[in-house]
Amino acid sequence: MAFVPFRHRVLYGRVACVLAVAVAVVGAVALAALWLAPSPQPTAMTAEARARFAALDSALATDSAWAAEQRPFTRHAWAMPPPRRTETFAFDPNTIDSASMVRLGFTPWMARNVVAYRHRGGRFRRPTDIGRIYGMDGETFERLLPMVRIDTAYALLRDRPDFAARFYADSLAQTMGRSGLDSMLRADTAHYALAPTKLRQGETVDLNHATERDLQRIPGIGPVLSRRIVGLRNRLGGFATVAQLAEIDGLPEGVDRYVTASAHDVATIDVNRATVKQLNAHHYINYLQARRIADHRRQVGRIASLTDLSLYEEFAPGDLERLAPYVRFE
Repeated sequence: MAFVPFRHRVLYGRVACVLAVAVAVVGAVALAALWLAPSPQPTAMTAEARARFAALDSALATDSAWAAEQRPFTRHAWAMPPPRRTETFAFDPNTIDSASMVRLGFTPWMARNVVAYRHRGGRFRRPTDIGRIYGMDGETFERLLPMVRIDTAYALLRDRPDFAARFYADSLAQTMGRSGLDSMLRADTAHYALAPTKLRQGETVDLNHATERDLQRIPGIGPVLSRRIVGLRNRLGGFATVAQLAEIDGLPEGVDRYVTASAHDVATIDVNRATVKQLNAHHYINYLQARRIADHRRQVGRIASLTDLSLYEEFAPGDLERLAPYVRFE
């Protein structure tokens, strides 16, 4: 590196300081000029421009009104499918296609289930058999029942108008006789007897005493949902209210119209004597709550009411409310 004399370095520093001061002065002058310059006056809008803006505002208002008419349901209506229109017409559940079922009010997955049922050899023998369709709610069942037309080829033998004439034809009469007739009737009705008849409007079953077969008489309830209902009833010790059915996943709407329940039929547990394991076995008591009850009995003494437990963070007001029908204090 070349050696720079000290006097030269001093000179270079002075020149740099002068340049920096000059740049600062020029910037300050420019800012002052901008600050002191008069602001431009707005140009008056011409009549033609005002007319264009008015037309634009009118078009926007028209589009907004149209959008509101198309989406009157919620502020998220753009994400909701349009309501499905249902029709009512006569049909045979053994031959109707899936598209026509959707027009009647069936959901697409219900229509697929019906088609699959028929492909496996299933048949609808009487109009009330449509109540066995998984997902069929009571309102749809009552609306469609008068429209069902079962072809004689699928009806029970005893319901076919031409059964006697066909059966007592010479060829059958010679080979089967009267005992053969009785055998055919029993065989033809055996499958139908396995499926319970659905309840009509106004008929009810007791949730705390009904068997799985009794529950399957409710429109829209099949073997799977009936097992879920009985399982929840066993874990609870009985249903105190019909509203508890809402805890079961997949339950169709309108089931509560066909059932009853009473808090007098439920099994109760003595919170002052039950062990932690017995308390935790109840559907509405978790392990932490069971431990808290046991700790309260050991540290404080006998529990007189659920109010004694309301001070603990493990018990929310809703927990104590739903637990009330299932506990006793002895």
